[in-house]
Amino acid sequence: MNSDCLSWNHSVVNTLFNQQDTTAVITTPLFSRPLVDTELWKSTSNGEYSVKFSYRLCVNLLLRHAPAHQNFYWSSIWNLQIPPRVRSFMCRLAHQCLPTRNNLTSRSIPCDDSCVVYELLVESHMHLFFVCDKAKESWENIGMGNLIRELLSRANNLSTLLFDFLSRITVQQQQIVAMVFWSLWKSRNTKLWEFTDNPTIVIISQAKDTLYEWSCMQRAKLQTPDRNPVKTTSRCDKM
Repeated sequence: MNSDCLSWNHSVVNTLFNQQDTTAVITTPLFSRPLVDTELWKSTSNGEYSVKFSYRLCVNLLLRHAPAHQNFYWSSIWNLQIPPRVRSFMCRLAHQCLPTRNNLTSRSIPCDDSCVVYELLVESHMHLFFVCDKAKESWENIGMGNLIRELLSRANNLSTLLFDFLSRITVQQQQIVAMVFWSLWKSRNTKLWEFTDNPTIVIISQAKDTLYEWSCMQRAKLQTPDRNPVKTTSRCDKM
């Protein structure tokens, strides 16, 4: 451009580009007055970049390019009205990336690979959440035992089993099922680190109570205007 930034320097453009590109350059319109360059991110209305919005943008892009059946499966987890930490846990479970003993040994981390709860079979995701006696008792307790047995008889892997499980039950049942998965994992960790073996009734009670308290807290937030926000600690935060 010329020094005033309002017009093209034809002689310079002609020496840099071929005829086709030269024509394309000099026919490109310029602003009628010089402007100061500013940094703008077009993905937000105010032009400012934020990590939170970019994360949402990435998630939307993944959803847009993922197969339709995968979108349905993952949305069944992302849309659950449960504590965010439990939603995150469910995603890790679906990816089979929880630090089970089988996962640890497969990464050359030395440890006993037997089940923490009953110390019989290898502690894999499938065993811990579906095959272990503690898991079976928990599913029977909430009336899911027959469905679990049916799905186990034809399951190829844990992710398929998990998504088939969620697709066969109502949204309300999905919520309590997710909480039971989370409570089973917490009970396993309590047995490992505190040497306390929680009975099935405690596992189910913990799942239902935590969901109830979190749901009550969400309803209270919607009903009460937060004029002077004060951080509160609930039972959910302590778990």
